[in-house]
Amino acid sequence: MAPALLGFTFASPIEKPKPKVKNVNDSSRVAGEGEEIEELRLKNKRLLQQLEESRRKEAELRGEVEETRIRLHRAREAEERLCTQLGELEAESVEQARAYRQEIISLTE
Repeated sequence: MAPALLGFTFASPIEKPKPKVKNVNDSSRVAGEGEEIEELRLKNKRLLQQLEESRRKEAELRGEVEETRIRLHRAREAEERLCTQLGELEAESVEQARAYRQEIISLTE
């Protein structure tokens, strides 16, 4: 053993520290492990509940996204119909304006 310094002893470089041997029959250790196992079970239960809740929310959000996608598709179709109708009305108004102008010209001559 290496020399002591103020009540502390140092292991020589050749000596390896000896591992502490745990007493297998230590009841406090067994009780501690039982508590740890119970804590892990509770934590696992909470995590499973959170997982179930997040999956439920995900399914709900997927449904909302699908509904929104359908509404968007309908809105785009409606926009296309309105643009078509607007184009037809513009063409009709141009034809009416030309006909009216032609009528005015024929009346003034």
